[in-house]
Amino acid sequence: MTRKGLLVWSSSLLAVLAVTGCSVDPYCFTCPQGGSGDGGRETGTGGGDAGEAGRPDTGMVDPDACVINGAEVCNGMDDDCNGMVDDGNPGGGGTCGVERGECRPGTLACMDGELVCTGANVAMPEACNGRDDDCDGETDEGNPEGGGPCGTDEGECRRGTARCDPTTGAIVCEGGQDPVAEVCNARDDDCDGCPDGTRAAGGGGCVQIDLGMSCGMDVGACAPGRIVCRAGAEVCEGATMPRAEACNGEDDDCDGMPDDGFDLTTDPRNCGRCGNACEFDNAVPICADGECSIRFCRSGFHDLNGDPLDGCEYACEFRGAEACNGRDDDCDGMTDEGLVPPTTLCNATGACAGTTPTCRGALGYGCMYGPTVSQDADGRIVPETTCDNIDNDCNGRVDDNPAFITVGMACGNGIGGCRSMGMQVCTADGMGTVCNAPPAGAPGTETCNGIDDDCDGVADETRAAPGMNPSFVTEDVVAFDVNTGGGTTLRYMYRYEASRPDATASAQGASSARSCSRAGVQPWVNVTYIQARDACASAGMRLCTELEWLYACRGPAGDGGADDNLYCEWAVSDANECNYTGTSDAPPPVGRCNTNELDWCPSSAEPRCATLCDDVAFRRPGETVDQCRTRLNTVDQDGALPTGSLPMCIQRWDTGGGAQSIFDLTGNVREWAQARSAGVNPIRGGSYENVYFGATCNLDFSLANDTFQYNNLGFRCCSDSPP
Repeated sequence: MTRKGLLVWSSSLLAVLAVTGCSVDPYCFTCPQGGSGDGGRETGTGGGDAGEAGRPDTGMVDPDACVINGAEVCNGMDDDCNGMVDDGNPGGGGTCGVERGECRPGTLACMDGELVCTGANVAMPEACNGRDDDCDGETDEGNPEGGGPCGTDEGECRRGTARCDPTTGAIVCEGGQDPVAEVCNARDDDCDGCPDGTRAAGGGGCVQIDLGMSCGMDVGACAPGRIVCRAGAEVCEGATMPRAEACNGEDDDCDGMPDDGFDLTTDPRNCGRCGNACEFDNAVPICADGECSIRFCRSGFHDLNGDPLDGCEYACEFRGAEACNGRDDDCDGMTDEGLVPPTTLCNATGACAGTTPTCRGALGYGCMYGPTVSQDADGRIVPETTCDNIDNDCNGRVDDNPAFITVGMACGNGIGGCRSMGMQVCTADGMGTVCNAPPAGAPGTETCNGIDDDCDGVADETRAAPGMNPSFVTEDVVAFDVNTGGGTTLRYMYRYEASRPDATASAQGASSARSCSRAGVQPWVNVTYIQARDACASAGMRLCTELEWLYACRGPAGDGGADDNLYCEWAVSDANECNYTGTSDAPPPVGRCNTNELDWCPSSAEPRCATLCDDVAFRRPGETVDQCRTRLNTVDQDGALPTGSLPMCIQRWDTGGGAQSIFDLTGNVREWAQARSAGVNPIRGGSYENVYFGATCNLDFSLANDTFQYNNLGFRCCSDSPP
């Protein structure tokens, strides 16, 4: 077989030829052969054979000989000995490659003795480009081109880690800090290695950043500069700034007006012209119409002759209007002239009243007081020594000797509510004082009013600490049942919203000593949870729990019928009261409780409105009673009413006439209940600012922290046993 011009012999073929003993040209397969072994035309003698084409038999193989090896195949040889290698594209023409990802099929072609797939997109190493480069059905898998560091650690930047984002087919730098636009803040924000306020220059190094703003002004003597960044701050450099204006013909302060502020017609330092100063002896000059004159003399000097050439020539210490003292007080060149004796020189108080002053020349005026004035040998008033109801020392205080200092002071006998009041008066001999108060009164029963009613030195004491007198405040509470599983579990709640001890119908008072349960007074509002809790504790009670508040508001169980155990939606009692008819809900409290729908005074004939305006503290400044009543009838009077003002706004815990009724659980003011947890404090009941559906017994979503307070938020107290 022949490959690339070389002849390769088959060993088996040579063996056959040797056995047969044929006389052949061992190097020619196409030469004619006969029985005598002549393979060609005889051209010589001695039986020698002539070579192919008459060539002599040299014993060498023809290097151009070809051996047919069958059909042409793609191997770089002329298999069919037609003089052409791999002709006809042997083995080619078929489809090759795959169609997946970025790969596309091609066509097989015989090239250089080998079958090659041409025109195909073949698999490549995966790159981060949003494509399936390796044609394995996945895009950008394995974080191609990622994992290495990215970014820079220069300036404010920090390196991150490169990651191929398969959703975008792009490398993203994660966990680092990228450069941002440079600002003047003493930091290298754009991470170019140049200090704040500079940037990298094209040829290396750093150059100052021009912030693009001029500064200063181009007016008068001023010249503008440029704003540059220095040490993290924008500063103005190269500018000529305004300076104090001088009288020099220039605009020194750069306001467009040369020598402004220098009025040559009135400026005593530049009177008539710049630099012309007005000066006079012992005087302060003035410039008027460009001419100098004396404005006023300096202290201790006066211009009596009116001649400006000698300035203020008269030396005199001015003391004011002329007085009786032997001196020229008004510095007019005359002494003690034209005096009118003063009417107030002498003490006109107390026993000194009516004394007329007398002028004594250089000694001044003297006052000759009467015999009831306390004086020493020189006529000077001295402290009084007699308690006689006279102001002997004329100081406006009667009997003010330390021994009689208490004269006129309030005094009393007894303590607390028993105390009778009087005042200290002089004794009959004028040597001491005594209290003229009547004897002390008898102790009474202690009530919660800020007064020591039982006269034991303690006001409003509780059962637990009644003081020396065993009388104590009997808390006005209502017993109610919190047991719904049979039996009775009583708790005790303030009948009324808590008030301060000194509260009145028009003011909530100021005392925070303890809380009270009283009718007809303003409830204690604008109170924090802590203040409410402590006020109950000072009364020997505590804030009500949410469960106690809910049970008290909803009322007792039903009447035993089919609808038993149904409770009130609001704490309202009237002819349709829910607890005693078996209905599940009381009528809405509109007009019955102080919710937003109720006005205090729908008519001036209302009894509770007829007297409100009689209280001056209730009226506005300067408002008459009639004006006050008109105002109440024409405006929305939402606000807190005195406790227990609305007789139907109750929850009854008896079946009688309401002796065990709790007032204002619905509306008027909202009420603190015991904390659910630290700082999580519930608020119940609604107020005069809530519509009635926001004041139901069950409404429990209002919460506040320990310091919250509002002018519609109060509280009431509870206890486990009768307080």
